[in-house]
Amino acid sequence: TVQRADGTTDTLSVGDKVFKNDVIITGEGSEAAIAFTDESVLSLSENGRMTLDDYVYNPAGAESNMLVGLLQGTLAVVSGKIAPNGDMEVTTPVATLGIRGTSAVIQFAGVDLRVALVTDVKDGEGGLIQIINNDTNEVLLNLTVGQIGQIASLVAGSNDATLSDLTAEERALITQTVNQLTTSYNQSRGDNGQDGDSQPGSGFGNP
Repeated sequence: TVQRADGTTDTLSVGDKVFKNDVIITGEGSEAAIAFTDESVLSLSENGRMTLDDYVYNPAGAESNMLVGLLQGTLAVVSGKIAPNGDMEVTTPVATLGIRGTSAVIQFAGVDLRVALVTDVKDGEGGLIQIINNDTNEVLLNLTVGQIGQIASLVAGSNDATLSDLTAEERALITQTVNQLTTSYNQSRGDNGQDGDSQPGSGFGNP
């Protein structure tokens, strides 16, 4: 489901457009994936909620940015051309995540934020995620390729981002999420033909 800026709601179907200031909502047993013109893909798990706050893509790299907000659920990200040359961020009530050319799995529930850098779906390599304090803009933790296989945790009100090894259950969940993300990314390579910053993405998957 998508809630538009004017307060109306629509059920998303494969290929539907989404826009700046839309709120994407998934229910039990559903998910949503969005492909952007810079080749980024976002995949929101069941019982999730995220906002599409800003998106400007200039193929020349100047003044390109993407800003989305994760309010609930698990968000898997394949960064596209904006991340290395522009500004791609995922905000949460706990911290802001700077995505710098990689794939990631981000989970927010209640007051707990968990972030895992994963092998990039596009090129099989790693990248960089910066966990940034919402109030001070201080970088609390850099996740790099050396932290693949670990997960960063942060609780609201704390500046201490901790790293721990993935449990078997967490690893299985992330593997499943990345497999779904890979499928979404591969589908997007054929679905993503729109241009302009007024229509940031197209959806596919279960609304």
